[in-house]
Amino acid sequence: MVAFDWRYALLRNWPFIVFMMAILLADLLLDNGWLQLIAPPVIFIGFWIPYYLVFLKAHCRQHPQDDPKNRTTKPATVTVIVAVVFGGILLWLVPDRFSDVVTIGALWLGVAISDGLSKPKRQQITS
Repeated sequence: MVAFDWRYALLRNWPFIVFMMAILLADLLLDNGWLQLIAPPVIFIGFWIPYYLVFLKAHCRQHPQDDPKNRTTKPATVTVIVAVVFGGILLWLVPDRFSDVVTIGALWLGVAISDGLSKPKRQQITS
């Protein structure tokens, strides 16, 4: 049985969750077309840079098992991710008001699944 690492998946994908919420809120609350395009990336960058520089780098120094360089993903997981991403691309073709949100959400889901199914690399014992 494959264990899904929720903690690591949320740790790595929290800025994308904020980005998805910003897209939904911008689409629902803003009437201006150009403002709907500019607001979500500005919110994402404004959240991601401090999150990465302040929290994530310090966390990875204290918990090396959460550093992406120390994680590995199996080939079967990559197959599932490709299927989810392909499904997201197909959803992009659906003419709907929220098709862009659904597409970005499906692509993000592929990344979140990849992070959640990754495993820490075994530490090599040096003697």
